[in-house]
Amino acid sequence: SSSHYVNADSITGEFIAREYYLHFSTKIAMLETKQYKVNNGLLFDAIKKLNPNPNDYVILNFGINIDFYKNYKGITFESATDNEDCKFDGIPIYRFNTSYPPIQHSLILLKRENLPMVKHKDYSEIAGVLTNESKIHWESMGNPIDKELHIYCKVTDLNNDENAKNESQKNGKTEEEIKNKIEYDVDFLGYIWFKKGTKLIRITESYPFQEGGEIDQIEDINPLESKQGI
Repeated sequence: SSSHYVNADSITGEFIAREYYLHFSTKIAMLETKQYKVNNGLLFDAIKKLNPNPNDYVILNFGINIDFYKNYKGITFESATDNEDCKFDGIPIYRFNTSYPPIQHSLILLKRENLPMVKHKDYSEIAGVLTNESKIHWESMGNPIDKELHIYCKVTDLNNDENAKNESQKNGKTEEEIKNKIEYDVDFLGYIWFKKGTKLIRITESYPFQEGGEIDQIEDINPLESKQGI
């Protein structure tokens, strides 16, 4: 993937994370999922009713404002002890900043044993299936900035590259924008996959003051240890 025409001080890591979030979101959306939709403000009531074992589950947060639940709903969250953002009832919560429509504004329960696997490859490993255009692009990227993860980055000053400058002008960039910005390409091949048979539980909430539509009542949600839980 590539990011073009961003400010010179943009952080490479942020772009890479954004690409991963999107790729991860598309993979999540393809998995078999049991869904609950509860009344607004009751997401964590649903989690509590499901009663997942903290040793067995993690919570994936796609766009839910934890501060709102903490400050206005009185939900208690524990501080992080590892790479998670925080915890709820001992269950680690991992936040993903993505607006991928099929899973945005939801909490997802995932078994730890079904956490995904991730692998990076260098483009040279798939050179035989690349188009000529792709080969030219990769070769123009120069040497990787991270040899272990095979991450490439190329920075082009538009003022010193007439072809890039002309392309920017064709795309509607003004002289002022071209003067103050660079072309910043980041590319890598990252693969994410889940074990066969992985299942999720996705919980969403209704909009404030929503009327109608199917809503799951908290008292009707079965704990995970019951046969109907997942």
